[in-house]
Amino acid sequence: NRVEVFDAGGLVWRGRLEERAATIQAGSAVWEFTALGYAASLRDQVYAVSTTFAAGTAIETIFTTARNDLAPDISTDDSLVVATSRTLSALSADVIGLSAGQVMDNAMLIGDSGNNRLYWHVWEGSIGSGNLAALELIARPTTPEYSIGLDQGAIVEINWALARLYNRVVVRWGSPASYTVRNDLASQGAAPDGYGVTRSLPTTNNLINSTTDAQRVGDSLLTQYAQIRPIARRIRIPASAGIADSGGGTVRPWRVRAGRMIRVRELRIGATDARE
Repeated sequence: NRVEVFDAGGLVWRGRLEERAATIQAGSAVWEFTALGYAASLRDQVYAVSTTFAAGTAIETIFTTARNDLAPDISTDDSLVVATSRTLSALSADVIGLSAGQVMDNAMLIGDSGNNRLYWHVWEGSIGSGNLAALELIARPTTPEYSIGLDQGAIVEINWALARLYNRVVVRWGSPASYTVRNDLASQGAAPDGYGVTRSLPTTNNLINSTTDAQRVGDSLLTQYAQIRPIARRIRIPASAGIADSGGGTVRPWRVRAGRMIRVRELRIGATDARE
């Protein structure tokens, strides 16, 4: 029950076959197949016994422990997992009833030592025993991994939206519930340095169990949302285009990995910061 997609360079994608469907009429039948990447396996099982993470546990260890405990389809190889240089400040909340994916979704907001939100992905099997899928953990990128030019046929739609501005974060955590508020006063201030408006982002975190860790959650979200920056809503790239990667190679559009920055050379020459 596995679906694999290849191109001339080898394996592009591998996933689980989740559903088969058929439309049948006189003289013909059409089959439809639905497959999901192995990230879906991180939702299959939940912690069925009381489970906590100790104070001082590295944030990346939360990810690898949840994977090892609940996701047998994912390799235990950690070569794609970055060190966050951040640890839990206190014993975590009990994660009984949560899946590995839910634990990771909560842990990623604690961020790294630079208050950068974390991102996790599961990539096609290329490492580990039996070519199992691999967990990747990275900090929110601040430098482009790929670049392409308008002269290659790329079409870019860009907007600047106040709807993406949040300069106050309200973190709900613990039981009974506690609330921690974090503000970006510069962003809330008057123009030209600020936006002259305060917009709140409420979030609930079911992993953390201390004010310090709640502050870190708020700060990682402020790092991402307290500035309005141009966003490419859509980049249309011809299938024949070659996209330069940071290693000096060229990849096809379908091999560009999610969570990475793409620089359009004519529009963002020298862009290095995720806020730009």
